[in-house]
Amino acid sequence: MNKNIVLDRILSYFIKDKKSIPEGLNEKIKLWKEIVKTYDLSDVPKDILEAEDMYLRYELLNRKLTDADKLKNIGESLVKNIKYSDMIAVWSEDVTSIYADAIVHFTSLKNLVDYNVNVDKVVLNSGMRLKKKCRDILDGNILKESELLITRSYNLPCDFIIHVITPDGRSKNYIEDIKNSYKNILDCVKNNIIRSVVIPCIGIEKDRDKYIDIMLDSIYDFLDKYHEIINTKVIINVREEDIDIMNKKLMDRVVVK
Repeated sequence: MNKNIVLDRILSYFIKDKKSIPEGLNEKIKLWKEIVKTYDLSDVPKDILEAEDMYLRYELLNRKLTDADKLKNIGESLVKNIKYSDMIAVWSEDVTSIYADAIVHFTSLKNLVDYNVNVDKVVLNSGMRLKKKCRDILDGNILKESELLITRSYNLPCDFIIHVITPDGRSKNYIEDIKNSYKNILDCVKNNIIRSVVIPCIGIEKDRDKYIDIMLDSIYDFLDKYHEIINTKVIINVREEDIDIMNKKLMDRVVVK
């Protein structure tokens, strides 16, 4: 595939003055990113969306991707007698680079539906169809902190994206909103029969011990209730520097027989 030609096709829809379209590939990619961030995408025609799909899927071919099914669970990477060790894994890579049933996308409402905002990697790499779909689903309605919606992933390797409005760290209800976020995510996983889900640990930059405990308590409370009726791998997504403390806290959940 000639990326220059495909990007020219996309850019020419938005930039009517062809002389304003740069010649270099890197400059074209940069301009495409700015368009996704700033332009009203509600009326983009099908052929332009298909051209963007072609470009993004080609880019996937050049990325290192992870298969959720092949990730070692904590029974394999740590010890087998951790409670629910066959249903939990820990992973530290980019959530846009994994083959899984679903990834969790903590985000703002503006990032999902507004234009002229600095969109994140999930929105950018999914493509213009994602923001259009979120606007259509919400249709002017508001999602509050910890509430979610689920969409297709479009041009990411996962199947679905669970978008969750990130709790406001300044709110007096911050901790409760985080707990509700995890509960809503896991209920969504159960209700949609999702077999593998990647969930980032949030709040960890504030207090690692505290917010890792909140996440693990939420996951274990869920598995205590539903482990007999679901077949789901819960993949905890943390930064590389937080893996050791996450593993230590998981080891604290060893079942003594």
